[in-house]
Amino acid sequence: MAKKRKVIETIIGDSPPMIEMKKLIGRAAPTDLPILLKGETGSGKTHIARVIHEASGRGEGPFVSVNLAVISPGLASAELFGFVKGSFTGAGRDKPGLIATADGGTLFLDELEIAPPEIQALLIRFLSEMSVVPVGSTAERRVDVRVIASAMTMESRSSTLRRDLVDRLAGIVIEIPPLRTRKQDIPALAAHFLASRGHAKLSSPAADVLQAHTYP
Repeated sequence: MAKKRKVIETIIGDSPPMIEMKKLIGRAAPTDLPILLKGETGSGKTHIARVIHEASGRGEGPFVSVNLAVISPGLASAELFGFVKGSFTGAGRDKPGLIATADGGTLFLDELEIAPPEIQALLIRFLSEMSVVPVGSTAERRVDVRVIASAMTMESRSSTLRRDLVDRLAGIVIEIPPLRTRKQDIPALAAHFLASRGHAKLSSPAADVLQAHTYP
């Protein structure tokens, strides 16, 4: 329990929105429910996903982060499910996919809202059975993973995000508050980043300037 609290406190911020978010993370982390993180660019979704992993019972297992925006639809099956030797030109050996690599740990699906339709269909197939079949094989492999996904927004009219995929991933939804709603956390954040780079403390005038910014 003490370790879990210590890990969660690596999320910087003691403003009311952050306190509430950290309480929710504390309740969600020990479960195996899928989690959907919603937050703007730069809000710390990857860090929070890793914190949830480390605070869970899977913390000693692998944490595999998959950026869905950079996987080519044509290669997605091989990337996600793996392949066997000789299944296509260049497949000189068996290779596990990203999903199987996360077995026993956490699979983090980043940038869900811009995943191509072909990749969304593959994810639905995996989430339905929690198993994978490598390209070129007929052998099904069960995979024990906790799935965390992240999205910046899912309300865009131009979004092609499938509702059935969201429903499978949104066992628990955690919304990450944007910086403009928690400006009292800015001095602590600035101090952390300055210290990590060996710089001096933030002056009061500098802190005032940072807190006066609108952060659109």
